[in-house]
Amino acid sequence: MKRILGLFISFTIVMGSLSLLSLSYADGGFTHPPEAFKLFKVEQCKSSSSVDEYIGAVNDVVKLYESFSMCSDVSSVLAPRYKRLALKYMEKKEYKNAYECIKKHRDLTEKRMKNYGFSEMDNLIDADKLINVLDYEPKLYAFTKNSKHRPCYGALGEMAEGVFFGRPSKMTKDIYDDSACLVYVEFGENDISDFEYLINQRQNEAKILELAWNFPEEMKTCDKIIEGCSDGYIIDNLKYLNTLKMPIILRIGAEQNAWTTTDPEKFKAAYIRIANAARTHAPKVALAFSVNYIGSRDYTYRDFYPGDRYVDWVGVSLYLNKFFSKENESDLEMMCHGVGKYADPVILMKPIVEEFGSHKPIFIAESASGYKFRPTGRDLTDFSVSKTEQLFAALPMVYPQIKGIIHFDTDVKASRYNYKISGNQRVEEKYDEITGSLPVYKKNIMDATGYYTKLEKYSDKLDDKLYLGSYLNSVLYPNVTASYYLNGVLVNTVRSNPAVVSIDKDRINLAENELRVVFTVEGGKRIEKKYRVFRGNGDVVSVRAYKSSDAAVSAIPSRQKVMIDGKPVSFEAYNIGGNNFFKLRDVACALMSSDKKFSVNWNSEKKLIAIHRESDYVKNGSELIIPKKMEKQRPVSNSAKLELNGREISVSMYNIKGNNFVKLRNIGQLIDFGIDYNSKKKVIEIETGDDYQPE
Repeated sequence: MKRILGLFISFTIVMGSLSLLSLSYADGGFTHPPEAFKLFKVEQCKSSSSVDEYIGAVNDVVKLYESFSMCSDVSSVLAPRYKRLALKYMEKKEYKNAYECIKKHRDLTEKRMKNYGFSEMDNLIDADKLINVLDYEPKLYAFTKNSKHRPCYGALGEMAEGVFFGRPSKMTKDIYDDSACLVYVEFGENDISDFEYLINQRQNEAKILELAWNFPEEMKTCDKIIEGCSDGYIIDNLKYLNTLKMPIILRIGAEQNAWTTTDPEKFKAAYIRIANAARTHAPKVALAFSVNYIGSRDYTYRDFYPGDRYVDWVGVSLYLNKFFSKENESDLEMMCHGVGKYADPVILMKPIVEEFGSHKPIFIAESASGYKFRPTGRDLTDFSVSKTEQLFAALPMVYPQIKGIIHFDTDVKASRYNYKISGNQRVEEKYDEITGSLPVYKKNIMDATGYYTKLEKYSDKLDDKLYLGSYLNSVLYPNVTASYYLNGVLVNTVRSNPAVVSIDKDRINLAENELRVVFTVEGGKRIEKKYRVFRGNGDVVSVRAYKSSDAAVSAIPSRQKVMIDGKPVSFEAYNIGGNNFFKLRDVACALMSSDKKFSVNWNSEKKLIAIHRESDYVKNGSELIIPKKMEKQRPVSNSAKLELNGREISVSMYNIKGNNFVKLRNIGQLIDFGIDYNSKKKVIEIETGDDYQPE
């Protein structure tokens, strides 16, 4: 992080300090106090000192000026310093402080533009990018078929659930195991029917067709459309589309925000003219407004948006590359272009999802991560594999509004990158692995799938597995290991981001379970998230986030000696809330040769623990094994039902590392054996020949 926006920091520090040192007069009714100039001088001197010293000097200036009423001059002092502080806190990996400072900078920059007439769109854009980067909280998700939280807007051609995926159609007979295809048509240069041989092949395979109707002359094409010169061409092509028997998403004039020259009003007028014709002549065809993830700094996505009535889908071109135009780019250049360590698809898509995801389905209209940089010949396979995984695994997990992803899968010789995945075995294998294993992807548009929801909102009936996934900001945490624990037992450790795991249904106990996910990042720092997982009758599982009020009691290893009929027996036991808890199966095993023997079984039909007195106990190999190192545990309250000789009962029980621990006196009461504590010998005495006596 020490290199983040280094170029920008140096420039703003020097220019900001020089300009403020010259302010020795009253301007607009505000006079800079004499002590301010002393602080400015200290700040300038500390700019070459340690990070902590410089932060302290800048904060002294901020503290002074925050005490004044806001005006143009005060904002000119505070705005750049909030940004400098944010960048310096990032160097120290103090991301919470960095976020608070850049948020102040953004709010003040917006105020400066609105109230004081400053032209600072660049600062506003940079602030928004940094705010996205500083979204550092880990996120966890679960795959579900429950429609309760499913984002579905009823748009034309929208699937209720699942994600379509595919590649551009080519002049080949290759049949891919996907559910969509992309065909490019240059507006005015080709008729859509010219590509009938490609379209028919995919139509027979029952795929979704994304048809990219590109504007080859950009604004000149818009002018021709607005003038009406292309009306006949438009109507003929739309009528042809309406004859096709496949779902179609028509992408009109894509990436207009990244054209060489652009005019939002003219683009909207051209788009709307086509859209009006489409509603009449191709009413079955869904219309897509599609942008480039990085565009003009003079306009926002909203500036080009033609309006909800003309848009069914919002598309995005999203490329995750190592470099923009050259190697050794500065952090500022990388952040502005969303490349290198800033090529995080979740971060790059966040502004678009926030803008449109509340009311329109979104699809990644074309995407890829280049695995070869042509200007230098550098091999970027490792980078491309990682980004392909993030693109196809993280996006539909974090943003269920994203209903489709198309991989560009093309080698354009004029491009700086090769994107053809069939030309790189490792990249193609990763693509096939993700789209083939994640249950959210549709192999056929008729497939019934589901979607990912935030884990704390999950509630669904389990079939066989609980599918989980986690994502951590890859800009701040480039190397992440995620370890999943259920009731204190490790389920899986995944060294990738996102981290996708599944938990077999049988590992989830009836009633309450504890799910703990530990993220280990650079420097050994650990970030932990905890959830309470409830499994009820009918295999319905629900999850809620762990709160401080849910803090479980501690299970402290008990070193209490135990004698059974005068013979010492060692147990794995814990003291919970002042009571001794023993593993139910350990006690059954220890008494299996006595008159107080009892059996322990799981009744899968009734989904309860069945105990039968005077029945032979059958070992399963887990009994009376004492860990070499007994450690303090976090027990999870377990209200699973117990049945004694066919009669349901209720006792206090905890789950520790996947095993059921019951209060020893409760076991004694159920099985009817004597329990006493010998205070002289400091030993618990169990007598199988005696009856149970309450304390």
